[in-house]
Amino acid sequence: MYLAFDIETGGLDDKVLRERLPAFEPPPAPGVFDPSTVKCGNIGGPTSEKGKAKIEEARRAHEDLVKRYAADVAAAQEKHFAEFKSRAALDATTGRVVAIGLCRADQMDSPGIIDCDQDEEDGLRKWWGWVEDALLDRLPLVGFNVCHFDLPFLIRRSWLLGVPVPTGLRKGRYWSDLVVDLMQVWGFHGRDLIGLDKLAKAFGLDGKVTEAGGVAVNGAAFAEVWRSNRKTAELYLHQDVMLCVRLAERMGAV
Repeated sequence: MYLAFDIETGGLDDKVLRERLPAFEPPPAPGVFDPSTVKCGNIGGPTSEKGKAKIEEARRAHEDLVKRYAADVAAAQEKHFAEFKSRAALDATTGRVVAIGLCRADQMDSPGIIDCDQDEEDGLRKWWGWVEDALLDRLPLVGFNVCHFDLPFLIRRSWLLGVPVPTGLRKGRYWSDLVVDLMQVWGFHGRDLIGLDKLAKAFGLDGKVTEAGGVAVNGAAFAEVWRSNRKTAELYLHQDVMLCVRLAERMGAV
C-alpha cells in the first residue's frame, strides 16, 4: 500500500511577477559619436577618401543606434521579464501549485486530481489531509524527484499561504522513511540523475504524454493547458502519476 503523487506548477500572475522582477540593467547608451574610434589604418587613414567614407558610414550607424535605443531598451526589458517568467514556476516565491495528481495503490482505477488553480490554499489543505491519513496508516508517499522539488515546493507554498504542514514528514534535515523518491532510488541516493520519461521508456513503459487531441503539453506549458484544455492537462498529470506507480512496482521500491 502506498500513495503515489505528482504536482504541476505555474507562475504567479504577471502583475506579481513584475513586482518581484530582479533589477533590470539596460544596454549601454550609444553616447556621442567619436570619429577617432573608427579604425582606418589599412585604407590610408582618416583623411583619405576611403577613410572619410568609413567614418561617415560609422556615423550613420551610430545615429541609427541612437534612434532605436529607446526601442532596444524596451525590447531588452521585455526579454528580461520573459526569461524571469519562464523560470517562475520552479520557485515557490514566484510560482504556485496548479494541480496535484494522486493515486492510492488500492484505487488505481480512479486516480485523483486536486485542483489548486482557483484556490491554492484550499487545494493544499486537501492535499495535506491526504498526507496526514497516509502517515497515520504508515503508507509510503511515492513520487519522482519529490525530495528535491515536489515536497519542498508544496511545503514552501503552504508556509507562504499559512497552511499547516503535517508533522512527521521531516526528521530534522532528513525526510521521513515513508517518503520514496524514485529518482533517488534509481540513483542509489547519489548524483546519478535521470528524467521520468527516459526511465519509464527504459522499463518499456509508454513514457510521458506530450500531446493529446492535437494539443501539445509539457511541464512548462501545463498551467496554460490546464485552463485552455483541461482534458489534455488531466491526461498528462494522470500519466505522470501512473508512471510513478508502475516504476515503483518494477523497482520494488515499496
